[in-house]
Amino acid sequence: MWFRKSAQNRKCNRELVLDVRLRHDAARVGRVRVAARILTLVFGGVAAGFIAWWCGAWALNRFIYRNPSLAIDTIVVTNRGGLVSDDQIRRWAGVDLGENLLALDMRKVRRNLELVPSIESALVRRGMPRTLFIEVIEREAVAQIHVAGRTTNGIELVKFMVDPNGVPVHPRDFGAAAAEAEGTMENLTVILGLTADQLRQGTPIDSPKLRSALDLVDQFSRSELVGAADLASLDLSPPEVFVVRTSQGASITLSPLQIADQLRRWKLIHDRAFASGKAVASLDLSITNNNPAVWIEASLAPSVPRKSVKPPRARKKNA
Repeated sequence: MWFRKSAQNRKCNRELVLDVRLRHDAARVGRVRVAARILTLVFGGVAAGFIAWWCGAWALNRFIYRNPSLAIDTIVVTNRGGLVSDDQIRRWAGVDLGENLLALDMRKVRRNLELVPSIESALVRRGMPRTLFIEVIEREAVAQIHVAGRTTNGIELVKFMVDPNGVPVHPRDFGAAAAEAEGTMENLTVILGLTADQLRQGTPIDSPKLRSALDLVDQFSRSELVGAADLASLDLSPPEVFVVRTSQGASITLSPLQIADQLRRWKLIHDRAFASGKAVASLDLSITNNNPAVWIEASLAPSVPRKSVKPPRARKKNA
């Protein structure tokens, strides 16, 4: 009886094991089918995306970037300043007629222009379907800087223009208009006391004293002293002050601080001396009270030279 019962138990166990194995194989087959479907969908999506991208790129090149109807045939230049010619600006922009207007890298064109030291800012825009508009603002010189620099002839005096932001520009950076640019410097105040190492063309000079000197030049041009005196040169080398020399030979010492108040006192002292038939030979305005002054006879002082008035910047537009 015991042997008969044991046989029946072995028979039941075999059936149970077989059933478990069948269910396990069926589940594995189902998982493989699902994974295959997922891979098919993924690869199919990637292939469809690649085909769509390729077709889109082909369509862009065929109908837009290589479309002859979008080739640039006109470059319109608007130049504030008027020294640099329109042809020179086009060459600096690096754009040729016939290039595709939509394929043009506008940021690169603008960067090409603004890397030129004589250009302060540039704006580039498209004019559909075949026109490119370029607007530039040249740097406006308010003074000139003289420094000792090394040239092919040895150590010589090198002249730079400087704009209101303290950015130095050499006249040669105006291209073919270099001679004209140098001519505009004749009536500008000469700033002394800087070194060639401090000058980086296209980059503002890091000098608080220079910023004060440019502020002095600006405020003087709008003060009542215009016509009574001038700023022939401005020396920044003395510590804590700068020294102005006028065309009449006067030496005026000023502080970089409270420039408006010093100009007001300068005008009062000038008027008092003029009423007495005198002229200022030297004056120290860096001292708040009791300004030391030396007088000379007005007849011995040369007259203030008449400087040509700089015309306002014109906007020049040529197609």
